[in-house]
Amino acid sequence: MLVAAAVTGSSYTFGVYSSALKEKYKFSQSQLDNISTLCFCSGFLTWLPGLIADRLGPSRTIFLGGSVQSTSFILFYLYSSSFFPNSANNTVNMLFLAILLMTQFLGSGCVVAAVFSTTVRTFPKHRGLVTGLIKGWVGLCGGMITQIFVGVVWGLDLDDQDDEAWLSFTLVAGVIVVFATLLSSRVLGKNAERVEEAEGAKFDAQVRRRVKMGYVILVAMGVFVVSSALLEKYVPHFVLSIFAFLIVCIYVSPSLLAGDWIDSAFSDERSNFAPLLKGEDDVLSNILDAEEGGVTSISVPQTTGPDYTIRTMVQTLDFYLLLYSLVVLIGSGIAVTTNSGQMFSSIGSNMSAVSSTIFSVTQSFARVSCGVLCDMLRRKSWQRLWVVLIGLLVMMTSYFLFFINTEISMVLGMAISGLAFGSAWPTMVVVVSETFGMKNMGGNYMVYDGFASAVGTLVLGKLIPEQAYNSHLEPGETECTGKDCYEAAYGNILLICASAVVTSYIFISRAKADRMLDMGLEPHLNAVLEAMEGLMKSEDETQAYEQELKDLRENPTKDPEHRLTAISPRPCPRRLSASQGPSSGTRR
Repeated sequence: MLVAAAVTGSSYTFGVYSSALKEKYKFSQSQLDNISTLCFCSGFLTWLPGLIADRLGPSRTIFLGGSVQSTSFILFYLYSSSFFPNSANNTVNMLFLAILLMTQFLGSGCVVAAVFSTTVRTFPKHRGLVTGLIKGWVGLCGGMITQIFVGVVWGLDLDDQDDEAWLSFTLVAGVIVVFATLLSSRVLGKNAERVEEAEGAKFDAQVRRRVKMGYVILVAMGVFVVSSALLEKYVPHFVLSIFAFLIVCIYVSPSLLAGDWIDSAFSDERSNFAPLLKGEDDVLSNILDAEEGGVTSISVPQTTGPDYTIRTMVQTLDFYLLLYSLVVLIGSGIAVTTNSGQMFSSIGSNMSAVSSTIFSVTQSFARVSCGVLCDMLRRKSWQRLWVVLIGLLVMMTSYFLFFINTEISMVLGMAISGLAFGSAWPTMVVVVSETFGMKNMGGNYMVYDGFASAVGTLVLGKLIPEQAYNSHLEPGETECTGKDCYEAAYGNILLICASAVVTSYIFISRAKADRMLDMGLEPHLNAVLEAMEGLMKSEDETQAYEQELKDLRENPTKDPEHRLTAISPRPCPRRLSASQGPSSGTRR
């Protein structure tokens, strides 16, 4: 899954070859921005790859998505390099290239849906830990492919990104996607079903060891990618080729380690990846055993909510509360990455490149660490959505620093916004699986992934900053200078983040009681209620009185057998309250 997931980050490498594309076709900056924007707009359709992943399974979906993605990249290269005749109308060229990138983005969506739906289904107890690792790996993908490209393409002018040789980046990316697709789909197809049958304690230990190894590989990849990028202008090209070879070796190493550990995870008979809930008899036995032994707490199995389809999911209020929070968190980060160059130039600073690097580092760190944080919160019985709320508060802090509008505050704001932006991606995976179930995880997750990126890009990344910037342009000028250029945008996005904090808290408050049932309390309650079925005191007062008289006649010296157990309506989950009726106490 690491090998497959990494290629999905290639969708975000448009900036590597955009200058060469602009120079070749003499695009205006607006036309170039439209290509990128149209690509992200395909996010409105990424629920389709999600449905495909749920229907076809991970292996075939990765193969299909990788094939579409690589074909689109290669066709993009052939067209932009004039292997095919180009139109004399630049608008036609722009639209055709945008369609190819949109198709590539949808192919990438197939891989994303397959990888992360498989992750949460296969590692339900460690979904945050594993998702954080994979999301961190995705964050390095753009730099990884770029450094492989720099190492394998000779004669490349590293000081001139307008050189048409940079257009061959899409060819190299296409070849890497083909290789990764064939390798990962073969390994996953061979082992995925066996992993889902793997066993508990020993398998958990194996997972943790392999995740630790994955983090070592991730750090090694980061070191080599950053080293190659820092040295590329100061060393001979053959050194860059050696770096490229080592990066490729590190990249394929997870797949070479995939098979040997699975065989060692099958020693016991019981499975953690069978149905996660025990049968009602077993649950009731555990409860009774705990009561007899004087134990007051019972271990609750980690489960997910009911399995929603996309249709039923979009009919819930929780869907829109969560969607709005994620749109704002992701869109606020995209606004920073999209406009950072103009943000710094407007105040006369040349720190844009440095701050962008800092943003990249901090968001990669957040991708990894927030996956671990999600699991830590779950073990403490806290909801994982608290990570989203905290991320929004951190993003608000960064935009407050942007609003101060000094060079130091801007650089610090870039670093902090990277932390908030990176936290969204692993948290989105685990929260969607926890809230809406895992059966249709591919489609449900891609609705959030696609819509959050698309709406965030259009509204927070493009519309609000452009409106603020253009409103302060002097007549006849194309560049805005001064602290007023983006001040309105900073203030508006800060207020929008504050509103998202409110919606996140509403979601958490609404879900607290209902999630008690979905996270494992419901089977315990059902088991107790069914065991008491013949002894439940009637809600009808006349029948209840007759039951009390009967108990007193049969056992005048003992407590009544018929009992009324009531839960206060305020903390009571809605489903339980509706089925048992309102009461406000417990009596015998």
